[in-house]
Amino acid sequence: MHAIHISEYGGPEVMTWTEFPDPVPRAGEVGVRLGVAGVNFMDTGARKMPLPTWSVPTVLGVEGMGIVTALGPGVEDFAVGDRVAWRYHKGSYAERLAIPARSLVPVPGDIDDETAAAILMQGLTANHFTTETYAIQSGDTAVVHSAAGGVGVILTQLIKARGGTVIGLVSREEKAPVAGRRRSTRPSWRCAGTACTRTTAW
Repeated sequence: MHAIHISEYGGPEVMTWTEFPDPVPRAGEVGVRLGVAGVNFMDTGARKMPLPTWSVPTVLGVEGMGIVTALGPGVEDFAVGDRVAWRYHKGSYAERLAIPARSLVPVPGDIDDETAAAILMQGLTANHFTTETYAIQSGDTAVVHSAAGGVGVILTQLIKARGGTVIGLVSREEKAPVAGRRRSTRPSWRCAGTACTRTTAW
């Protein structure tokens, strides 16, 4: 199998398509054939500089979805052929992985591969913001920075589902339709020098 590997820090040119032996799941692990890898800003940081718990050489990526191909001893909650997703398993830019069963969740049939690969880390972050950081209640108004980004779009949806109003901020006009696809109103622009931010309430 192949994986996106780095042996030094730097730009995209340090990433190499490198061959490795197929991983064999150990006790409590599940063998998975990658379907879609989630791409996160964290991956860029891990490529550019040392991060806590990351060092080179390494295979990038932490999130994705795939198909179960093998079960390690003691695994009973999954079967070969199951669609699964995970939110933090280092080395996820790889064709095949051995992942602890406790890190996997089953993917429902009505969720497509790309959504399953992208939703867990960003979705859990957005859920934390709307429940643990501050429990959004009906009638609340919240400002969402980067409302067109992965976390921002989900955060907007969760706030609205809990009865709140969102003031979404985007950096460029072309991002406004992504952030405001849930019917935006009251758009305005705030500019300082050459930087302008569109603010929209939903």
